[in-house]
Amino acid sequence: MKKKEEMMQDFILERSESIFIRKGYRNTSMDHVARACEISKPTLYRYFDSKYELFMALYMRYQDWQFGRIREAAAQDKDRKQLLAELIGLTLNLAEEKKDFLKMVLREFHQIIHQNIDRHFKSHLRSHNEMIDWLADFLDGIIHPDIKARCGSRMVAHTIFNMIQGVIMDIIMEDDIDLAQQRDFIVHFVRRGALS
Repeated sequence: MKKKEEMMQDFILERSESIFIRKGYRNTSMDHVARACEISKPTLYRYFDSKYELFMALYMRYQDWQFGRIREAAAQDKDRKQLLAELIGLTLNLAEEKKDFLKMVLREFHQIIHQNIDRHFKSHLRSHNEMIDWLADFLDGIIHPDIKARCGSRMVAHTIFNMIQGVIMDIIMEDDIDLAQQRDFIVHFVRRGALS
């Protein structure tokens, strides 16, 4: 069972997400968040030291949620090639589900990272590498031996990850995107080019 502090942090993050989406990072203040949560500003600062800290916790929560859902789906007892197609579709659907949040992050990215670029970069890189390492392990037994010998599992995972990230950018920037077609293309491309 979650501790009271964790429950309060989750509550603040839940309430603040809609404010950041509606107002953007720059126009959101800790006053706005405190009012939305119906708590005092000193109480809010007990949980988050700054707007930047609050936003980064929100961003990391999104990444943890996405990665958790992917890992959970990958634990199914299915053929890995079939499961890969499902995981690609799930990743794209999760991005579609959080499109408004991701759109706001992209729109205001420069302001957010400049507050603490080293920390943001390290956090993003850690998450990025964790996902690629996990995907490389997942793909290890199904990559064509020649491709694996020439490129390695990590490079194949990195390429697939980048393709998915490209589609996620399309999801954020375009209103009319055929996710099923995009997913099918990535799966077809990967199966024909890298998998045994």
